[in-house]
Amino acid sequence: MDFNTRFLQIIDNQCGGNKKKFSELTNIPYTTVIDYANSLVNDPKISLIIKIMDAIPSISLHWLVRGEGQMKTELSDQKLNNEPSQILASKDEQIASLKEVIKAKDELIKALKSK
Repeated sequence: MDFNTRFLQIIDNQCGGNKKKFSELTNIPYTTVIDYANSLVNDPKISLIIKIMDAIPSISLHWLVRGEGQMKTELSDQKLNNEPSQILASKDEQIASLKEVIKAKDELIKALKSK
């Protein structure tokens, strides 16, 4: 499943398919939401991913970026009385996944500059 499909699933899940509401929720410009929803843009910018994660922290970063696992993190289903170490471990996994995305983008930039 490509990023655009996952993007649309988030809009459906969080905002009942309402792209304008999603734009307001995430502070992503409406035109950008439309571009991704219509597959006019395929590869997400880091800033877009950050806005989604900030607005909807229950979304699994690993799922959002790679399409693997479940849309929602286990963290979204945890109670407030869970061990802080469990919550931190989940966040550490998300950070590691983001670092992989950044590394891949850096490598792409380097390759493009060398051409």
